[in-house]
Amino acid sequence: MVTKRFLITGVIFGLSICFVGCNAASPSSNTDNEDSSPDLIIRNGQEAEAYDIESYKEQLYDGRISIEECAEQYSQDIELVKSADYGNFSFASCQFEEMPEFEELYVMSEEDHGITTQESWDYLEQWMESIGKRDLVDMEKEVRIVTPEVEWDDTQEFPYSYPALCEHMDLSSGGGAFITTTDCHMQISYDGAYSMSDGKMNQYLQDESLDASHGALGAYSEDIIEEGPVSELSDKSWPLISGDLTVGEGAELVKSYFEAGTPFPIQDGVSLEVPEAYIFTLGDVYGYGYWIQRIYKGMPIAYGHYRSYTPQTYGVPDEDKKEAYIVDSEGVSAYCGKNASAVLTEIYADREMLGLSQAVQMMSGEMASQVTVQVDKAELVYAPVSFDSFNGNDSNTLFPCWAFYGTNLAKGEKITIYMDVLTGDIYYYTYVSADTGYDAG
Repeated sequence: MVTKRFLITGVIFGLSICFVGCNAASPSSNTDNEDSSPDLIIRNGQEAEAYDIESYKEQLYDGRISIEECAEQYSQDIELVKSADYGNFSFASCQFEEMPEFEELYVMSEEDHGITTQESWDYLEQWMESIGKRDLVDMEKEVRIVTPEVEWDDTQEFPYSYPALCEHMDLSSGGGAFITTTDCHMQISYDGAYSMSDGKMNQYLQDESLDASHGALGAYSEDIIEEGPVSELSDKSWPLISGDLTVGEGAELVKSYFEAGTPFPIQDGVSLEVPEAYIFTLGDVYGYGYWIQRIYKGMPIAYGHYRSYTPQTYGVPDEDKKEAYIVDSEGVSAYCGKNASAVLTEIYADREMLGLSQAVQMMSGEMASQVTVQVDKAELVYAPVSFDSFNGNDSNTLFPCWAFYGTNLAKGEKITIYMDVLTGDIYYYTYVSADTGYDAG
């Protein structure tokens, strides 16, 4: 069956979202002592308040069990949860992922890695040389930057409405640097390259109407002929622009590409996996699309598929989103999404947690009047949650959570629920898909 996926356009259109965050501890506040200054971190190039971990620790749930005990009883808990009657939650057909192997649970803050203007310039130049297009591009003309430090010229057409980077190498940050031509595209954020396209897709299709950025943003990968876990598609292959490559071989190329850094390598403790893939038509050949997931010290970080949303409440789950494309046997041709080089800092560690059956019982009681859920998948992950800080900038905090993905039958909506395994706090959102494309999670 052919499915349609959504174009990534900076803000992604096509889905309607409703968010709710329950019992969330807040970033630090100085309302009780106006003379004190809140701890600050740097997110998206701006100062944001650090998460109030002391208030969080006051909410730790007393009835937790050890990580070892939770792992030992996990299989038994699964059978108990699948057979129990929770009224508003059904787990009869739920797929329970394996318990990850880890020694401690962490609450973590996420902060910019940071990139200088010179690093942005150098990486763009090195990258264009690596794809054989350095001689095709006038960098002084084509490399631009989006920055609040320099006004843009709305009398000029895009991209020349934005200032040339070479004229502003003294800026405080190289985040926002970009190049967009028919030959190639790259957009650099505060942690390195956010999106890239070497132009192979539009050039193969002889599409002169769109610049190369549309390859990274999904313009050529809408018609999907098959999709699923990489483990199930691994040995399959389709004709590409050139060369022979199975889906599994492509996943290994994707993993190696991002592990090498774009441009910064991932930090100690972080590893990468490529859990899902899909195959899309590209003229008379095909391409492979992949989703990338971070793992921190053995435990996965929640990832999701692109969708449009406007946060309506405080404490919004904000999963990693990163999608890469392969169209020949040479490797990654384009990608868009969160850079894996953001800095994770452990701000709390614990060795006790809520077990699966205990968490489900608590969740059902907490949300009984709000939803009627058929749960399709459950797993243990770190869930990134965004908090709206004092200056309107998001501060991301990652919490260890049981994650539940399914359908709210009461409204016909998809739903994702995260329960913090240290406090019992719940974060969830519902959304309505505009077509039969991907579920969240």
